[in-house]
Amino acid sequence: MEGFITANKYVMISYNISNELLHDALKITPGKKSPNITALDNGKFKAVSSLVLKKESNNKMDELHDMGATDILTVQLTNTRM
Repeated sequence: MEGFITANKYVMISYNISNELLHDALKITPGKKSPNITALDNGKFKAVSSLVLKKESNNKMDELHDMGATDILTVQLTNTRM
């Protein structure tokens, strides 16, 4: 039941960000515990995935876009196990 409640409160946000802007982007999307960060092949960018509160997701997408993040997606969760 707890996983279903979490899934209803959060969405997964995913985006690409330059290495120079990563630190500031993580202030916007610190995640529930911690974000998942993966290096992209070109070495200049990182891919970030993070849980954010659903009610804050649109504002966070706008903030990330305004700072230079690209390929910003949100994914609705149906259930979780944390």
